[in-house]
Amino acid sequence: MLKRLIFILSMGVGLISAKTVMVLPVHGDVQKNEDIETISQLFIEGIKNHYHGEVKTPQDSAHQCGEKECAEKLATDAKVDEVIFTTVMRLGSKWIFSSTIMDANGNNAFNQRGTALTMEDLEPITRRVSDAILTRKTFDQVATLDNITAKEENNEPTRRKSLYTSGFTLGYLYPTGNSYSYLKYNGTTLNSSETQEYSQLIRFSWINSWEFRENLMLGFELNMAPPLDFGGDINMQYLFNKTDITPFIGGGLGIHYVTAKDEVGVGTYRDKTYDDSKRNSGPTANIQGGMVFFRTYDIHLITRAQYQVVFNSDIDNGIAIDVGVVYRPKEKSESSSGWSKFWMYYLVGALVVSAMGSAMN
Repeated sequence: MLKRLIFILSMGVGLISAKTVMVLPVHGDVQKNEDIETISQLFIEGIKNHYHGEVKTPQDSAHQCGEKECAEKLATDAKVDEVIFTTVMRLGSKWIFSSTIMDANGNNAFNQRGTALTMEDLEPITRRVSDAILTRKTFDQVATLDNITAKEENNEPTRRKSLYTSGFTLGYLYPTGNSYSYLKYNGTTLNSSETQEYSQLIRFSWINSWEFRENLMLGFELNMAPPLDFGGDINMQYLFNKTDITPFIGGGLGIHYVTAKDEVGVGTYRDKTYDDSKRNSGPTANIQGGMVFFRTYDIHLITRAQYQVVFNSDIDNGIAIDVGVVYRPKEKSESSSGWSKFWMYYLVGALVVSAMGSAMN
């Protein structure tokens, strides 16, 4: 079932991503031809790394263009969906790198520009502008440790912004062995010597992630698998690339509480004839792997598999499989929208947990 879901999602991504863009050679007043060619190649490389479709890159002089009208004509003749035209201009001691993406008919034009103090700074500027125009974000919003200029690095040597996402996952926890078991109930009493195992438990997680350079992601999540497992984990994940479909692996540590066996029985009867000195809570470790879909969008889809071990007296462990949606909030200088989204997620989570609790009862 999971393989079929991943296949369907992959086909859906392929349909969404079936666009073609033509990247025109960078146009500008650079003295050395080899410099403008290098700048153009760096920019094209940045587009290819992030664009989810076919990229056409004509390099002949007939396709050099720095204006909307000629770019529209070239795009129409080439029968592409979108076109990108770029200019690099000298202003005093600075270089201005400006790029525009638009539909072939000239609609939906979006422009971003960056300023470089040296020719060498144009390397990170090309990566940053390519990321900005493809994601329709501002030049500052897409700043990372990989694309800052020398001037920015000297001004801010230690502090950088991470990309924050938050959302929920829903899936199943499959206990292994006699993990997450409960005492059998014969209608009148609990049998302290016989246990019953769950074949699967519904698992719900609220996840928060911060993406850093080098494709590393730090995450904090709260997990619930009613009526047995409750806890929180801090995870570190490595994403293998920066494309829209990105596999990842990782692991984490946390603390989980597993409900005592006698507390899962039917009714209010409690059998205390067994050893009640067992430790139900304990530190937890997990290893995980999965896929991120639509990574370059504000909304991501995540599928993952995880093996977790709770180091309590029973060493409860199991395999979890879940699917989730996370959202990357837009940056605002001063706003209370962060708290409003927090309470929105909180209320939605509370409703889902209540619904699951009612279903379990």
